[in-house]
Amino acid sequence: MKTAWLLGAALLLSACAAPQQAYYAPPAPRTAPAHIQPRVTAPAAPRPIAQQPIRVPQTVPSAGPLRTAMVGGYMDNQERDLREHLRGLGVGVARPGDQIVLGLLESKIFDGSGTDFTRSGQDTLAIVAVILRHYDHTAVTVRAFNDGAAGKGAAGPEDRAQALAHALIVDGVPRARIFAQGYGATRRVMATGRRISVPGDRRIEIRITPLARS
Repeated sequence: MKTAWLLGAALLLSACAAPQQAYYAPPAPRTAPAHIQPRVTAPAAPRPIAQQPIRVPQTVPSAGPLRTAMVGGYMDNQERDLREHLRGLGVGVARPGDQIVLGLLESKIFDGSGTDFTRSGQDTLAIVAVILRHYDHTAVTVRAFNDGAAGKGAAGPEDRAQALAHALIVDGVPRARIFAQGYGATRRVMATGRRISVPGDRRIEIRITPLARS
């Protein structure tokens, strides 16, 4: 009896003295035998993520009514938003009086000599359309110009003005607010010969005019 008691006490003491592994300790690594060691391979290069076109929202809240006394502030806010969101896209923003004029080069908007848009051109027009929908008390005139040196089969300024106006309409700007005009070499901005090709003369203007109510 005494021997059994002493044996039990010794087992209890040895159990208490044994170090206990912490519950948060990571498991010991398991090493595979040499003949089945996994091969080390370089990680695969990440696939490039395709740039997605800008998605135009279905609904855009209005900036509110426009009264004659509010025109200055209304157009100030619209000019600020256009400058902020079009920064870095190669779009000029001018403010003659209470109007806003956006200046775009055809080479950045159109792909080639037709009426198809570049990806950056599509994104630019999507941004412009959203802002025009927000400031919805304005009329929009799209004017396309060329230098009179377009090749055979190239889209004329009227075709490109209509194509750009149609893109804004597709992106939600009401058709009743948009007008399109095309001009040839009669309104050039560069003082060169008629047949000299100048990129600055192949341009698009989007003129935004307030429609105020008294």
